[in-house]
Amino acid sequence: MTKERLIKPKVLSRTPKEQAEAFFTEINNQELVIQKILEQKGVYEPLIRQNIEDFVLYWTEPNKNGTKQRWELEKTFEVFRRLRTWFARSKTYKNPSRIIQI
Repeated sequence: MTKERLIKPKVLSRTPKEQAEAFFTEINNQELVIQKILEQKGVYEPLIRQNIEDFVLYWTEPNKNGTKQRWELEKTFEVFRRLRTWFARSKTYKNPSRIIQI
């Protein structure tokens, strides 16, 4: 076996910051998340869309100087963990025993 076969290519993945930037700036990424949630049975599309919109509006609020958004001021921020928590705490989501998978 040659040395080239033993070396596996490094997989470069996005950092949590890059994932958040992509989610908040590209509407297509938000739509992909919505579609993934809608694949689950028993979810109400308008409610999901409203929650995603509320999530984006909340976390993209600028600071007083307008230089950073709320999510950028957090020490750590993983958009998919935050979304999962957002849905779990949503007052409009009537069935707390049902966890939305993202």
